[in-house]
Amino acid sequence: MENRGKFRMKRFQLSDARCGCKIGVDGTLIGSWAPISPDAVRALDAGCGCALIAMMIAQRNPALNVTAIDVNEDALLDASQNVAESIFADRIEVRNCALDSLLAELDEGRFDLIVSNPPFFESGIDPAGSARMLARHAGTLSPESLIRAARTLLTPRGALAFIAPASYIRKYLGIARECELHPEKICFVKGHPGADCKRVMLYLTRSDSCGVIGEGSTLAKTCPEEINAGEIQKKINQKTKRCRIGHLIIRDKTGNYTHEYKTLGKDFYLKF
Repeated sequence: MENRGKFRMKRFQLSDARCGCKIGVDGTLIGSWAPISPDAVRALDAGCGCALIAMMIAQRNPALNVTAIDVNEDALLDASQNVAESIFADRIEVRNCALDSLLAELDEGRFDLIVSNPPFFESGIDPAGSARMLARHAGTLSPESLIRAARTLLTPRGALAFIAPASYIRKYLGIARECELHPEKICFVKGHPGADCKRVMLYLTRSDSCGVIGEGSTLAKTCPEEINAGEIQKKINQKTKRCRIGHLIIRDKTGNYTHEYKTLGKDFYLKF
C-alpha cells in the first residue's frame, strides 16, 4: 500500500492510500459548491471513493444522513476507516453497492440530494492499467447513468449535483431533459484565466420551480467562449426556467488562488 499521510481539513481528515481515485480538486469543488437544502435529510454520495464528498456535505448540513456507495474494495476500506474516525460516523453509511443495484432496491425516491464526482473516461482501458485509471473509467457509473438514475433515486423535490467534463454539457442537458430533470445552477470551471474550460458543475432538480426569466439572461455573458451559449439556452428553455450560470477560476494570473475559490473552500481547507 502506498505510504500517504492524512489529508487534513478543518473538521475532519482522510486517507486515500488504498483508493484508486485520489483526493483532488474535482471532489472538493463539488463537495463545497453543491447546493444543499436545509430541509434535506437523506443524501447519496455515488462513487464515494475515500468518502471525501460524503464528509463535506455532512459537515455542511448537520441534519443530513449520507449513504456513500462504491464498488471498489480498496476505496471502501479507506472510506470506512475515514468515516469511523470522524465526527460524522453516526450519519454516514458506507456501502459496497453499485448504482444499478441501488436502483433495483427502490420502489420510489429515497434521496433528497445526490452528489457525485463520477468517473468520466469512456474509452477502453488496459485491464492491467493503474488503479487510478481504473477508478476514473466510467463503467457503470458515468455522468449519463447518474442523471438517468436520479429520476428514480430522488424524492419529488430532490436534486442532483455533479462535476464532469465541460465539453459534454449539451449531452448532459439533453439527457436531463429526457429524464425531466431541470437545471437550476451551472458553474463552468477554469484552472486560470487563459485556460480552456475543463469542468462544469451542474445542479439538476426534479421539481420545476425555476420561474420565468426574461431575455436579459446572463447565460450568454458568463459561458466560456468555447461553449456555444446559444445552444445551451435552447437546451434549458429560457422562456420557462431560470438557471443561474456562473464561472469559477481557481488561480489568477499570478498563480495565486482567487478570492472566489478561497471563499468556496474556506470552511474546509486549513490554508483558507
